[in-house]
Amino acid sequence: KRRAQLDELLRSAAALLERDLRQDPVLRPLIQDVKVLPKTKSLYHIHRRLEATASGLPNSSGSSTGTSLESILDLVTLQVVMELHAEEELQVPGLERRSYEKNTCYHALGRVHAIWKPLPGRVKDYIAFPKPNGYQCLH
Repeated sequence: KRRAQLDELLRSAAALLERDLRQDPVLRPLIQDVKVLPKTKSLYHIHRRLEATASGLPNSSGSSTGTSLESILDLVTLQVVMELHAEEELQVPGLERRSYEKNTCYHALGRVHAIWKPLPGRVKDYIAFPKPNGYQCLH
């Protein structure tokens, strides 16, 4: 029952954010589509995280502190996927398009923070600092 309530709350939050992003006057002319996907961490991954932090191994955030369920901050997440209009529709040269892509991501993050207050020091900017494999995202 509790899981069903959590799933419903997460679906509701995803719908709220998706509606907000679709109606945003800055994003509307830039994006062709936006999807907000609710995600929940599996019991297996929760168990592995708790096991790793209990043994002092660093978790995915690089921290080895916190062995309680309350210390896991990403039990649920909302993944935002945006598709910009085609280059011809935006009338933006290739190099500038990359700036539009980045700015669109940062603006969407600002919309998220307008709805939900961020935790200080917890936003990871893999756009400004991509991972070695080229992964770029905001967490």
